[in-house]
Amino acid sequence: MSKQEILPIAINDANLGEDDFVVSLCNIEAYNALTKQSIWPDNRLLILGEEGAGKTHLAQIWAKKTKAMCFQEPFEQLYHSASSAIIAEDIENLSERELFHLINYCTQERKSLLMTAKVLPNFKLRDLKSRINATAKILIRAPDDELVEILMHKYFSLHQVKVDQEVFEFITRRVDRSFAAITQLTAALNEASLKEKRAITIPFVKEVLDRGSGL
Repeated sequence: MSKQEILPIAINDANLGEDDFVVSLCNIEAYNALTKQSIWPDNRLLILGEEGAGKTHLAQIWAKKTKAMCFQEPFEQLYHSASSAIIAEDIENLSERELFHLINYCTQERKSLLMTAKVLPNFKLRDLKSRINATAKILIRAPDDELVEILMHKYFSLHQVKVDQEVFEFITRRVDRSFAAITQLTAALNEASLKEKRAITIPFVKEVLDRGSGL
């Protein structure tokens, strides 16, 4: 019998649609801003949220609705695009001058601009800082208990791992309220379960947590 392959627990947002997005109190404002006919001040919006919060998933949903194009620096190719909607992700990692020109271009051409970042960037370029300060911002907050449980259900279901409800409730009471912590713990449980050929039970979860995995 061949060794069972250990699959990554993370889900590729680019392959997901609107029906796959789990709406909760922590992200409903961002979801509504990208799925309703919302008017953004200056036609641009910055979504803030930790890694794994669903920013890319939301951007993909918006892209399908608006035919938006996602660009990374350098932005020369942007100026040949007929798209009226632009996405720039992880702007904290972009060149300040490139981002400044991108914002100005979208403003002049009346293109909608969706930006994402993990935290509000502290840019040094004064004019760029001014543009970002004037941009509408929405924060995806830490997940609540309901979303924690739903996300774990989705992760384990994706990998066809059976977990009893009482185990989900046990984990929900103990996992840190962050998307990264949820992903890290589910991945650790999945990997340990496959390696040790053991079911994910409450005692098993306690063991994994007690191993000092940094969870």
